[in-house]
Amino acid sequence: MKFFSFLRLTLLLSAAAPLFAEDVKFTAVSLGDSLPDIEYKTGTKTEKFTIPSFSRSELKTYSGKALLDFYITVEKNGKKETIRFAEVTLPEKTSQLLLVFSPQSDGTAKVQALDDTQEAMPRGSTRFYNATALTIAIKYNADTMVLPPYQQKIVSAPPPQVVLQVAYQQQGRWLRGCGNVVATDNDMRQTIFIVASESDIFKVQTPGGRVVLSPLQSFTLPDLMEAESAIPGRN
Repeated sequence: MKFFSFLRLTLLLSAAAPLFAEDVKFTAVSLGDSLPDIEYKTGTKTEKFTIPSFSRSELKTYSGKALLDFYITVEKNGKKETIRFAEVTLPEKTSQLLLVFSPQSDGTAKVQALDDTQEAMPRGSTRFYNATALTIAIKYNADTMVLPPYQQKIVSAPPPQVVLQVAYQQQGRWLRGCGNVVATDNDMRQTIFIVASESDIFKVQTPGGRVVLSPLQSFTLPDLMEAESAIPGRN
């Protein structure tokens, strides 16, 4: 009985023990406006960086608890106050991540951590990421896939290009979304995001003003060459 109680206590303590991440490298992208002066703590040091709109941030490194918090400084009643802006739980046994920030209407952001290692996503591959609340169908060259909301799939996309066509499901019907042509290369890794956005980046000038041509948009996020060269063991 004593042994069982001790074992049970040990298991409970192990389950409650916080997980840690060490020397995890990451870049981040905002699926909305640029997010300036984002802070986080790695070890005992506070780091600050900007998360660009629809583009990768600079390469950053983190060591600490697996639950990574991000902060911003705001002004309240004439005083500056640092508040938590977003959080993400880092997956285990991952050395490089792409953090996807989706800004929310309340001023915070939701974050998803995507494995960005070459083991998960080798050179010559393309990741499709559905960053919408819709179920979408993607035809890329001669292949087709269906992606649920906020899910991804990594495929081999031979050169020279991916011809992309997207449809989305609404009230049981499939409707045309967007199309694009994306260059590919055997030495290239890239992520193609499907987003529902009215950002100016997706608007074109027409006689009637600037308009969005499709309810869905796509944009490509290639690897940062600076990030590649900065990671030990990369050629």
